[in-house]
Amino acid sequence: MKNINRKVIVYGTPKSKERPRLGRGGRVFTPSTTLKEEERIYREWVRQDGEPAEEEDAIMIELYAYFKKPKKSKFKNGIFPIHLKDIDNILKLLLDALQG
Repeated sequence: MKNINRKVIVYGTPKSKERPRLGRGGRVFTPSTTLKEEERIYREWVRQDGEPAEEEDAIMIELYAYFKKPKKSKFKNGIFPIHLKDIDNILKLLLDALQG
């Protein structure tokens, strides 16, 4: 087992992992937008790092997600309200993408 300590930057708007959908005949599937985003993150990992992590490798994840300020928002009580996507679903998308 090796510890992986590398920095990988994935540019673009942070996306959340979408819920599985129920298709025809009761078939459950992952939405194509989620699959495409997972593939994009995985490709960036391999492109910048050179190799994907092995299953037994220890990986520490630090996630920084940056969002643009909404055009129509007002300060309320000195706090800028931002409606963010669920951070757990953003992280879930990242972790699923790194599994390959």
